[in-house]
Amino acid sequence: MKEIIKSTIVDLGVPANIRGCEYLADAVVMALEDKELVEILTGRLYPRVAEKYGVTLGRVERSVCHAVQVARAIRSGS
Repeated sequence: MKEIIKSTIVDLGVPANIRGCEYLADAVVMALEDKELVEILTGRLYPRVAEKYGVTLGRVERSVCHAVQVARAIRSGS
């Protein structure tokens, strides 16, 4: 399931080689497994992703934000 989600994220314009893509794919998988996580992203979901990768919550937030910004820039042609 994760590879399908990651492929979809890449199709949306997020480069597969940036950390935020991997974090985002795992966050989606985790959210699908526990619907309550969607309601409280930074409170429970991002900390779980951070724990999985052994990184800080701030790193996950920045990486996911960066992934979204890169995808927007690519889609807009900037």
